[in-house]
Amino acid sequence: MEGKGHEMQLSALKDFKKNVPHLTEVGGKTYNVDLLEQSATELKPEYFDLQNRDALEDILESKYWKDENGNFLGPSDVIRVFNDCGHDWEQVLQRKPEWRLHIEKIRNVPLNLPALVYQGVLIDGIHRFTRALCEGHASLLVKVLPELPSNAVYVSEES
Repeated sequence: MEGKGHEMQLSALKDFKKNVPHLTEVGGKTYNVDLLEQSATELKPEYFDLQNRDALEDILESKYWKDENGNFLGPSDVIRVFNDCGHDWEQVLQRKPEWRLHIEKIRNVPLNLPALVYQGVLIDGIHRFTRALCEGHASLLVKVLPELPSNAVYVSEES
């Protein structure tokens, strides 16, 4: 049953986007994630294994975000502090208030909305990925893109 709860989750996810293009870089090209999501609407969701930490090392160690002080952080940073804080998000926020934006996204992002994978690489859904690992999930729901559509290549308005 999708109903009102699903609509609220979709609304929460849309609030993250705030009228700013959500972009990702793959193979030296920048893509509009909203357009990638549109191209994936008919794809069947699959499960992405989170148990093999060696295979996930690149995702874990990459720095995807900047905090309020301009410092880079990534999933391994959040997971380490989350574990140090006894799996308590409020304690994480007390210890790292400059991470507030990303911690709020991580702790509130709906895990039933699939992330996007292309050629075995997670290209969208890093907040979902981080939450799933923090909470001890064995897998993450994803949609696997067979190709990256050319209409999703981002062209800035200045171009």
